[in-house]
Amino acid sequence: MKQTPLGRAFRWIGGHVRGFYAAVGLFLLAGLVSTLVTFGLLLVLADLVAGGAIQSADKAIVQAVGDLKSPRLDALALVGAVIGSRMAAWCAIVVGTLFLWTTRHRYSAALLWVAIGGSVFLNAFLKEWFGRPRPAPERANIELLGWTFGYPDSFSFPSGHALLTTSIFFTLAYLVARLEGSRRMRRFTLALAFLMVTLVGLSRVYLGVHYLSDVVAGILAGLMWSTAAALGLEAAWYFRFRKPDVERVEENIEEPVPAPLTHQ
Repeated sequence: MKQTPLGRAFRWIGGHVRGFYAAVGLFLLAGLVSTLVTFGLLLVLADLVAGGAIQSADKAIVQAVGDLKSPRLDALALVGAVIGSRMAAWCAIVVGTLFLWTTRHRYSAALLWVAIGGSVFLNAFLKEWFGRPRPAPERANIELLGWTFGYPDSFSFPSGHALLTTSIFFTLAYLVARLEGSRRMRRFTLALAFLMVTLVGLSRVYLGVHYLSDVVAGILAGLMWSTAAALGLEAAWYFRFRKPDVERVEENIEEPVPAPLTHQ
């Protein structure tokens, strides 16, 4: 198993804290803090949206982006729409699950589904909670390079495409990065996930189906949930290969502790 940023953080904590349970507790606490910070940013943005403080800016951005329409940008928006579609999401989920399961990474496969299930629930809950109308709810269809898309009839905040895409692709990128042997490839995988999420998010604003704040909120919510799920996987992985009676400082906390030798 290759080192990931979370794995290296856990190893560093293990080298500075006495006892495995203390290391896990501090590791999860650090993860909880980072998750709460993301959640706090989401709450601040939600408060601004609910209070109407950024509504005029949101509308101006949608209008300005709409004025930039060109065949090249239409093509990029179409790519973003395809990447963010349900079909693309299910293809990524099924392929990722089959790969992880057949390579005996079942904790990882479980994490992928936990990330997906939580994201779907979180998206539905937040949309109903805020009930923000779409930028142009009177539109019936979206025409783009000969393709016709129905205008969404759900609420606008947060962007479900941004939330689910962030959760799915960043979770997949994290899981793939755990298996990559090259640091360059791990960085490329994470950068690719970032590029895809960014393309999907910007395409939602370009198509006029979301405000920019909807997209940012969706990305924050997706990051919050996928990070929490990844932390759970790391904790489960390390507990899986540790015995409860480990009390010493583990210098190499990422490797299984060998069983003690018995003298005949």
